[in-house]
Amino acid sequence: MTPDRFPLRALALAAALALGCQSSPETELPAELEPASVRLADIVPLDAGLLEQRVRLDLRVTNPNDVALPVRGLRYELLLGGKPLARGVSPDEFVVPSLSDARISTTAMASSVTLMRQLRALGKRQVSSYSLSGDLFVKGRSEPLPFEHTGEIDFWSDGTNP
Repeated sequence: MTPDRFPLRALALAAALALGCQSSPETELPAELEPASVRLADIVPLDAGLLEQRVRLDLRVTNPNDVALPVRGLRYELLLGGKPLARGVSPDEFVVPSLSDARISTTAMASSVTLMRQLRALGKRQVSSYSLSGDLFVKGRSEPLPFEHTGEIDFWSDGTNP
């Protein structure tokens, strides 16, 4: 090989490798994906200020697809009793295996005033409805995968009821 052809061959090899990596079956996702289910698993208070509180939300992400979901981030909003309670975004990357689930933790911000109003409105009720909605940003897709889940939180339960 002559010295002047080496850079050209090296460039061609690098281009071929780059193209090969882009078409790897591990990164290809089908055009149509079933929506993932994202449920609230736990809420843990982190710190509180006069105007704002930080809470850790533990979320269970279930993937009903037969391919893994490489998530590159999410955004979400949590409503309690139909009123906004907390919201957040996360750039954390994680993979939800195919036909499986993953538990992730993220930090959300809540208004202290809003939280106090909602606790006062809760009164002696033990159970309140909640709604968790948002978007999962998946590698290899330009559009996010939306999610929404509703459920109930029993504030006074000792955790022994099914």
